[in-house]
Amino acid sequence: QITNVNTFMDEINSCSSAQYSKDAKIVSYNGPGSYCGGQLNASSVMIQNYSLGAPLTSCNIELRVNNETTYSTSWSGSLNTYETTMVNIPAQTGITNGSEISFHIDYGGDMDTDNNGYWPQLSPSTQTSNNISLYIMTDNWPDETTWELLSSNGNIVDSGGPYTQANSVISEEWDLNPGCYTFNVYDEYGDGLEASMWGQ
Repeated sequence: QITNVNTFMDEINSCSSAQYSKDAKIVSYNGPGSYCGGQLNASSVMIQNYSLGAPLTSCNIELRVNNETTYSTSWSGSLNTYETTMVNIPAQTGITNGSEISFHIDYGGDMDTDNNGYWPQLSPSTQTSNNISLYIMTDNWPDETTWELLSSNGNIVDSGGPYTQANSVISEEWDLNPGCYTFNVYDEYGDGLEASMWGQ
C-alpha cells in the first residue's frame, strides 16, 4: 500500500512509455497453465499499440514451439496509442513434453522488437492413475469454496460446493476414463482456503 505522494509518483515514473512511431507489443497471456496429451487448449494474448501518435491497424500473431512458428493468425482493427485488445488462439496439438511455448507479434516496420514476444510458464500435465481421490479441508468460510473437474473439451465432469460445514474434510472418488482433465478450485472471497490467521 503506497502511503505518500512521492512514492506514488516514483511508481508512476517507473512505468515505460511509448517512444517510437511504430511499435506493437504483447502484454499478457490468458489460457491454461499446462498442456496435456500434446494439446494446448484454446488461449488468447493481449496486444497493445505502443506507437506514438499512430493507430495500430493490422499485425500477425504467431505461436512458436521451440522457436518454430506452428500457428499464425492475422489481426486487423484500430488501436490508438496504449489501447489493447485480445487475440484468440485456437487449441494446438502435437506439442511434445518439455517444449518451450511462446507467442509473438509480427508488425511490419516495428521499431522495437524487444517487446514482441511473450513466454508464459507452461508445463506438461502430470500423469496419474484413473482412480482419483480428492480431499478438501474447509476453513472458517466453507460457503466460499467451490470446485470443478473438467474433461479435455472443457465439459464439467463433476463439481462441488459451496459447503456449509466449517473445518471439515470433503472427500470425492472418481474412476475416470483415460484422457486429459483439469481441476479448478475457487474461493469466492479471493483469499484462498486458509484460516490460520484466525487460529484455525
